[in-house]
Amino acid sequence: MSDSWFTVNRIGLRKIVQHRPALSAIAELVSNAWDEASANVVVTIDPTNVRGQFRFKVVDDNPTGFVEIEHAFTLFAESSKKDIPEKRGRFNLGEKLVLALCIEAEIVTTTAHVRFLSNGKRTMGRKRTVTGSEVSGIFRLTREQIAELDATVDTLLPPMGILTTYNGRAIASRSPLVSFEVVLPTIVADEEGVLRERKRKTQVDLYEPLPGEEATLYELGIPVVTTGDRFHVDIRQKVPLNAERDNVKAAYLKRVRTAVLNATFTRLSTEDVASAWVKEALSDPEVAQDAVRTIVRSLYGENVVTADPGDQEANARAAAAGMRVLWSGAFSKDQWVNVREAQVAPSTGKVFPTFHPLSGGPDSPVVPTVDPSAYTIGMYYVTGLAQMLAQRLLGIEISTTIVRSHEKFGACYSPGQLILNAKRLRPEFFDPSAGWTGLHRARVLSLLLHELAHHLAVNHLSDEYYEALSSLGGKLAVLALEEPTIFETHSV
Repeated sequence: MSDSWFTVNRIGLRKIVQHRPALSAIAELVSNAWDEASANVVVTIDPTNVRGQFRFKVVDDNPTGFVEIEHAFTLFAESSKKDIPEKRGRFNLGEKLVLALCIEAEIVTTTAHVRFLSNGKRTMGRKRTVTGSEVSGIFRLTREQIAELDATVDTLLPPMGILTTYNGRAIASRSPLVSFEVVLPTIVADEEGVLRERKRKTQVDLYEPLPGEEATLYELGIPVVTTGDRFHVDIRQKVPLNAERDNVKAAYLKRVRTAVLNATFTRLSTEDVASAWVKEALSDPEVAQDAVRTIVRSLYGENVVTADPGDQEANARAAAAGMRVLWSGAFSKDQWVNVREAQVAPSTGKVFPTFHPLSGGPDSPVVPTVDPSAYTIGMYYVTGLAQMLAQRLLGIEISTTIVRSHEKFGACYSPGQLILNAKRLRPEFFDPSAGWTGLHRARVLSLLLHELAHHLAVNHLSDEYYEALSSLGGKLAVLALEEPTIFETHSV
């Protein structure tokens, strides 16, 4: 019986990782070479004489080669990279995942040579390299997998200064479209060597996806997961990955998307700003206010306002003025928080306020009222006429108040209360010397009907309000025909 705690079943490990794309195996080896002082990395894959078997080789020119050859076949040995955020390794696991896929394999470096035989044994050999390392092996691959590898190997993002070739052709290094710095979580070993997540400032490079490519999240040039967003996003430090090393947490991706939006909002098209990743970033507390303003205006135009649920007339006025009125369903709760903080869509109630004197609210103005003891005869007549019409046309009792306000309103109505502004209506409106001529009477009745119609509909621009005016006008005509003397008590 072995005295080791663990025994690793190579076949079982192979079954666990066999579903991964062929590119992931090559990427594991290439990323190791990129982490070292390599100037050239050469990858070749060729068919063997056995159907369905392909030989791969990854060669680098790192002067020192493998520092410790035992790390190539020891699971979870202490990694020299796990305390360096800018290097890809952390678990000393990559080569083992590749070896698990191999029928046989070989590693030759400057100081050692190890062979992994098809019978599951391992032997040490005498070969040495002058510089760098050579990792080779035999995979079982289908033609479809090889075709997929050929099609996806160019999605790797080799670092500038490291020439990386695949079957004789260079994998092109790309120039970032945008680079910026942002604080993101990463995985770094503490003083005791324990891997812990912490946040640090890192560089993020954005690339334009080439035709046929789907936007992808990268870790130091190695693809992690496709996102379908606008850009390839290369995080220039270790990324907190899942156990399969092929995805990230939703919260991490959201933080990345927000950082990308903050860096690119001036570059996005109308189609881009309507995409899911932008909408997600728009709900993040870290989204920049300039980004929010640009996105909202791109979606809805420059003349955009927020609907005021307490002032339907202001909403209607804004729409009539050609402004885009945003209702609650336009954004999520978190998005609305950012939209309001960015002050990009003021409330219709602020842009087109409906004046409500004597409302008693915290923002209602102080309006001087006229004491009824100071009413003129004409004021008594007009207020009495208003109360009579409210009772006969609407069947309600109302109170009337006369004020002297510099605000731009002649009269206003709230349920059960009519306010007349003597400053705006001027003395002649209440002047009995006018003799209640036809024009004067028409002016008074027009104003009173206009205000009483608000008992049935608040919004001037609504169909309901015009129907209320028509109804009251018809009732007034019938009243005048049936009881022509009713107005005599209110005439001069």
